[in-house]
Amino acid sequence: MQRRYTGSFTIFIKLTALLAVACMLFCSCSREEDIIDILDPSIASNASEMPLPDTDTEAQKDLIHYNLPKIEDMHPLDSHSIEVDNLFSLIFDRALVQNSDGSFSGGVIESWNIEDDGKLYTFNIRSGISFHDETLGTVTAYDIEYALNYIMDETHTEAYNHAMAEGIEEITVKSTTSITVKLSSKKHDMLSLMNFFVVPKAYYQGETSRTRKTPVGTGAYTVKTFEKDYYILLQRNESYWKKLPVFGQIEVIPVDDKEVKLGSDIFNDVEMIFSTSFTSGSLGKTGRTTLNQIRTDNLYCLLMNVYNDNLSKKNIRKAISYGIDRTDIVRESMMGLGEMTYTPLVETYYGITNRIEGLYSQNIKESYQLLKREGYYIEEMEEGEYIFTLRLAYEASPASYDLNKMIAQEIRKSLENLHIKVELVGFAGQEEFEKALSGGNFHLALCQYRIGPDYDLSDLFSGIKGHYSNSKLNDALKRCRTATTDEEVKEAYTAVHDILVDDMPVIGLFFEEYSLITSYDITVPEKLVNGNIFSNISEWGYKGK
Repeated sequence: MQRRYTGSFTIFIKLTALLAVACMLFCSCSREEDIIDILDPSIASNASEMPLPDTDTEAQKDLIHYNLPKIEDMHPLDSHSIEVDNLFSLIFDRALVQNSDGSFSGGVIESWNIEDDGKLYTFNIRSGISFHDETLGTVTAYDIEYALNYIMDETHTEAYNHAMAEGIEEITVKSTTSITVKLSSKKHDMLSLMNFFVVPKAYYQGETSRTRKTPVGTGAYTVKTFEKDYYILLQRNESYWKKLPVFGQIEVIPVDDKEVKLGSDIFNDVEMIFSTSFTSGSLGKTGRTTLNQIRTDNLYCLLMNVYNDNLSKKNIRKAISYGIDRTDIVRESMMGLGEMTYTPLVETYYGITNRIEGLYSQNIKESYQLLKREGYYIEEMEEGEYIFTLRLAYEASPASYDLNKMIAQEIRKSLENLHIKVELVGFAGQEEFEKALSGGNFHLALCQYRIGPDYDLSDLFSGIKGHYSNSKLNDALKRCRTATTDEEVKEAYTAVHDILVDDMPVIGLFFEEYSLITSYDITVPEKLVNGNIFSNISEWGYKGK
């Protein structure tokens, strides 16, 4: 999935109280039963039969304000910025939902089964889910078919997960609630492909990616007012097939970034702020706000040239990893907005069954022991004395704040504690940096990769001279690309994780985060999903309610 980041952005949310009586109604209503992944495909549940709150329930709060960058187009099946994806997750439901641990659960598609050794998928659509425009009826398999064909179309290269549609041979509508997808070969990313927004075929058919039509979906909110690029008013969908959210309306309006600064009184007027700014944490006020950090797919890591005499030794690679203070790196360079990791994998991924907690923590004692096995007795060395020197390459950040240089400096500081001297080598642009990597002109290289919970890691281990090759790892990565059942996923990804932990060809540092700052009385679920923050808006609430 290609989600575009637009640089620093801030989202403002303002809430105004309506009726407190709704609190008791909201808390007393029965909870929707959990949706499970694999069900008998013969019967699709009717959304109207699911436990819903009283239709007379009034919203606890009304009016939310937040800002967005200019939206170039409004087709929900195209790839957008994270901000727009978050907005769309209020208006549209996903076909399948990817959870915070990388697993999948039912959405509009309530169940699925896999046959023919992973090459035939049957998806079962939940019946009775209405589109916002009642004249468009309810979701059927034909709407899912339209979405898949749109994504597959070679003229829609910017379509959501377009690359993941490769290998689809045939799509067949079996009934209004059942559709099959036949693949040319087994592939792991089929469920990721189905994580698209569900749209009405009758409304969007014939529209190009540049459409400016008012968005229509099945989500928790409908678009009441849409003034291009300036103002969007969303109203709670009273016919929503899941539990109703507590917010009555949401206003999307532009807000001047100058209003957000250290010491700002912004929380006198708003109750939520989304921001990718490194200084967004400074907007929080003790006792008045809560900072919720949301992991992105942007991984920072260290590649190692294993042809270097020192880095060819596994113990030295592992010593370097143990010796890096990831806490300091995240705190000093990212202002705390980073989820630390030991490997390039998202270590909370459900497919990793034997993860080792706390591996990302600095462990100087263990580093010393590993170096001692290679003949280096660090305890006997004087300050300023080094066992060897490594060159650390990085691409200089174009902004006034050179983030990559800051991270590189923190790495150098950590390795000096191991008596390893680090020389920083900054490259002025991406082309020069990649040329250095492909030519093997580095010892360590600070790199960024887009790595989701279940993404293919092959790019980290190919195309870079002096990097790494391991037949066992290559085999495990190949199994990851074709894993479909939970058992296959866990076997393949756990194998990759074990090899990375044992051999340490790449040092994971952290995944970049952005923040959701909320007023102290707003309760948000423990985990929010990147680009899909509002997908569980029905579970948001208020303390003491």
